Amino acid sequence: MQLPTPPVAPPPQADAVRRVAREVLDRDYFQLTAQRPAGRSLLELMIDFIEWLSAPLRFLFEWLYAISPLFGWLFIVLLALVAAALVAHIAYLFMRAVETRVVERAGARRPPPTDPAQYERMAEEAFGRADWITAARHLFRAALLRLARAEDRPVRAGVTNRELLRAYRDTLLFDPLGVFVEVIERKWYGRGVCCEADLVACKAAYATLRRAVEERAEHA
Repeated sequence: MQLPTPPVAPPPQADAVRRVAREVLDRDYFQLTAQRPAGRSLLELMIDFIEWLSAPLRFLFEWLYAISPLFGWLFIVLLALVAAALVAHIAYLFMRAVETRVVERAGARRPPPTDPAQYERMAEEAFGRADWITAARHLFRAALLRLARAEDRPVRAGVTNRELLRAYRDTLLFDPLGVFVEVIERKWYGRGVCCEADLVACKAAYATLRRAVEERAEHA
């Protein structure tokens, strides 16, 4: 007895074969090219930040340009001038810092002066190059030397400025010393910007202190 022949399935259509092959080849382990890493590069983030930062400026330029092209270009010129001024100011501060550091290193290689007149000359030199805070510090050092000479004692290196003020709290020297301490603590230790007016105040305080010291010496 002959067994019946099982039915044969028809071959798949060409479109179905291509679709299945494409799905298989699109899987991750068949990708031969390097995948782009997740996340964004630092350069792209910086570009996005610059674009975000400049968006208000672009809006303002477009608004002014819509009113008048002249206003728009004047705005661009103003921005360029402001940027140039900022760069020049940063360069000036950098050069000042380098110059101050060079002067300090040169001074560290030799013993400090013991004559207040020498500090007075150094203050005038700093004044001539518009280095107000250095001039104020030299005058303060000259004042301390004059006080030490008048009191016949050495300058105590470990005494803080506030301790010095407390020592002269009930004397005529408290106010002129306070001017120096205020300027140096805010403009030197506090990294503030010392201006010419600060040095003028220090010079007046030094004149008052020197006069008081000399009068004390005359009446001693």
